[in-house]
Amino acid sequence: MKLSIRHDTTYSYTDEVCTSIQFLRLTPQNSLRQQILQWHLELPRRVRAQRDPYGNILHVMTLDEPHGAIVLSAFGEVQIDPLREVEGDSQSPVSYTHLTLPTNREV
Repeated sequence: MKLSIRHDTTYSYTDEVCTSIQFLRLTPQNSLRQQILQWHLELPRRVRAQRDPYGNILHVMTLDEPHGAIVLSAFGEVQIDPLREVEGDSQSPVSYTHLTLPTNREV
């Protein structure tokens, strides 16, 4: 099954802001279930792709001039294998949990 995907985000500010930093995880990855046929980002500034600690494709965008809005678009085509219902689990979910253990120590 071929999917055509488009995602648009607009940040609008009441007053202009001087600086903003966006950590963008808007790019899907190839896997056993999906093949990325084409993918594009339309951003107000050129950015470079990198990987975050979990293996996701990450773009960091910094705008350091005054602006009242930011418009971000991600779009492309993805081929899905309908015979695979779910992705294989390649990472443990433990890294996504946060556990705080009670202590009996007095401070």
